[in-house]
Amino acid sequence: MEKGVALLTGQFDAEHEQLFTFKLDDGHEILMIRALAKAKAKAIAERQIGQTGMSLDECKIANSRFYYEGNWYDSTIYDRSKLSSGLEVEGPAIVGEMDSTTVVLPGYVATVDKVGNLLINPDTTATHSLNQQGSN
Repeated sequence: MEKGVALLTGQFDAEHEQLFTFKLDDGHEILMIRALAKAKAKAIAERQIGQTGMSLDECKIANSRFYYEGNWYDSTIYDRSKLSSGLEVEGPAIVGEMDSTTVVLPGYVATVDKVGNLLINPDTTATHSLNQQGSN
C-alpha cells in the first residue's frame, strides 16, 4: 500500500511541477481515488422474459375499469410475468406485477422489448373502439 501511495504522490508532484514549475514538499492529502478495472467474464445467461409463445389473451388476469380525465374506461388487467417480447398491450389497460402497476392510457400502446421493458408510445393506428374513447 505504501508503494502505491508513493507512486501516486510522485506522479502528482511531477505533474504539478510540469504545470506550475514547482512542487510542494509539505505532504499530500488524498481526497478521492478512482479506479477502472477490466476483466474477462464468463457468458451470462440471458434472462427469459415472460412465457414465450403465450398470446396476449393468455396473459389476461381480469377485466376492469379505471377513471381518467373525467371518463371511465373499460380495461384489461394483464400479468406482467407472462408478457413476452414483441407483445403489444393497447390502452386502456393495466399491467400488474408483484411490486408495481403500469397503466397504459387510452390512445397509447405498450410494447414488450427483448429485455422485458414496457415501451409506451402513442398508438399510431387510426381506429379506436368506443370503450377506448371513454364514457361518463
